[in-house]
Amino acid sequence: MFRTRHSGAAALGLVIALAVSGAHAQSYQSRASQIIGKTVTNRMDQKIGTVDDLLITRDGRVGQAVLSVGGFLGIGDKLVAVPYKEIGKKGDALIYDRSADQLKAQPEFKYRVAANTPGTREEYLRSADRRMNDWDKRVADWKQSAKDTSSDAGKKVDSAWATTKAKFAELKGATGDGWDRAKVDFDKAWNDLQNAWKDATS
Repeated sequence: MFRTRHSGAAALGLVIALAVSGAHAQSYQSRASQIIGKTVTNRMDQKIGTVDDLLITRDGRVGQAVLSVGGFLGIGDKLVAVPYKEIGKKGDALIYDRSADQLKAQPEFKYRVAANTPGTREEYLRSADRRMNDWDKRVADWKQSAKDTSSDAGKKVDSAWATTKAKFAELKGATGDGWDRAKVDFDKAWNDLQNAWKDATS
């Protein structure tokens, strides 16, 4: 299968349908850019993940959707692939009839291409950038609603979040062999942030 973003920005305008004919999208078709990043809920209106990517078969069909899942607090975020045909729509919402726990129990999806190749590096950074934006809002909301963010646990979240942002900035500017080292540092910072968050919110 092919990833929609693997071929660059043009793929983001891909029309999702069983067949594409003519120059204009039909009413039953959707663009990949309207789906990637969208929240997925189950039939009880519970958020179970977000669409991180779409996998395209060689004959041009969308075979699977890659979802970023990790529960409502974002702990243990990972990617899982699910059949795209099983994802329904209700208005503008995407519906997948599974619970968050069922998705988290699935095997983790991993791309076959080495992470330091240009196409996959772009893919990784886009995915990480969306997660960083989610965490930015999550941390800000937590600071407003938490009774005590000055505790040791709260300070650890602040410190871990600052480190994660710094390591992400380094990752975005890394090239060549520096990318591998920067990615290891960022992944460690990401893991430390999740652990600090879990300690502060559990």
